[in-house]
Amino acid sequence: MSLVYPPMVGFGLFAASFFQGTGLGARSLTITLLQNIVLSILFAWIFATVLGLGLSGIWWGGVAAGNAIGAALGYAWARRYSAGLQTHQLAAPTAA
Repeated sequence: MSLVYPPMVGFGLFAASFFQGTGLGARSLTITLLQNIVLSILFAWIFATVLGLGLSGIWWGGVAAGNAIGAALGYAWARRYSAGLQTHQLAAPTAA
């Protein structure tokens, strides 16, 4: 768990903080809800029941996989948004 969870949480926190800093708090909330509720519960259920891993599946699916995938999605969303900001900034006419 310590090899998966800490590095991925950083990406999720970065994405949530990035959206809060740009005034898009709803996107930050979306990332947090997706990561901590939707994906964690979904993957805990898949790993524990579908794959038959029991309690270990809850930890690996809910904590590791749910948070890792949610963080990766949030980071990708933040990168895509920041690329759009850079494009708009480059295309804006400069005032003389």
